[in-house]
Amino acid sequence: MSIISVTPVYDGAIIPTETINDNFSKFAEINGSLGALNVAGIDEELDHRHLQLGAASGGTMVGGTVNLDYFNGIRYTFVRTVAEPDSSSRTMEFYDHGYLSFFNLKNTQVDSTFGGIADAVVAGEARTLAIPGASTSFFVPYRAHVLVTWQVSWTSDAARFGPTPRKGQSGEGAPDRSAFTKPNTAIRFFFDGAEHNQASTTRETREAMFGSPMVDVNSGQIPTHALRDRYKSRYWQGHAYIGEVSKGFHTASLRVCAMQNVRQTRVRVRNIKVLYFKA
Repeated sequence: MSIISVTPVYDGAIIPTETINDNFSKFAEINGSLGALNVAGIDEELDHRHLQLGAASGGTMVGGTVNLDYFNGIRYTFVRTVAEPDSSSRTMEFYDHGYLSFFNLKNTQVDSTFGGIADAVVAGEARTLAIPGASTSFFVPYRAHVLVTWQVSWTSDAARFGPTPRKGQSGEGAPDRSAFTKPNTAIRFFFDGAEHNQASTTRETREAMFGSPMVDVNSGQIPTHALRDRYKSRYWQGHAYIGEVSKGFHTASLRVCAMQNVRQTRVRVRNIKVLYFKA
């Protein structure tokens, strides 16, 4: 290729338009001699085959294959009482004995992971824990629209206390779910360190633990509690459209939180995916 010589352009100098255009025209050999006759058809001839990978979109994904257990209040135990009109009434009592008491441990980090939390949905952001396999950081190379999707399941030993609230003045109607008491466990979504659109990106479970009958039909006594295999898991396949984000590093994460009376929460993560499209 021959040497291309152009007229120098200096900062602050006034340059005639003809000189600028002449400089560009000298690069015709580099750009394939594009001119007025063949430039008009470029939009019709270019398609996805001419786009470099990652030039207009991209994404990332992380996942997990193990059970993740979160413990809290492990010295709390269920106490069953006979109360009218529901003989399955339950309370939660604190017993300072067992393994921890044997070693004279009155408090541990495990024992107070979610201590003091009355509602997992509205607890402060600092009380939530990022879930491994459902949390990621990523780089966006240009201003882009971002979509995040995830798949996660979880269960816990959360148990409703007291009689089941029912609809109707006489209390004989269907269960009134709006009046169910907590405890609860919640999975909440955060983007760039802040909770994103909580109304649509938060899911909670309340009672997930079901035991054997509370009252023995023969003796009328409350038997020793036996859980059997009645843990109910919640599966959530969710998504969130973040909107346009700037070029740079960003974070996305699902976080778990539980009421202080929930002694164990088990989370199973499949994946969290981030997709971005150039704006």
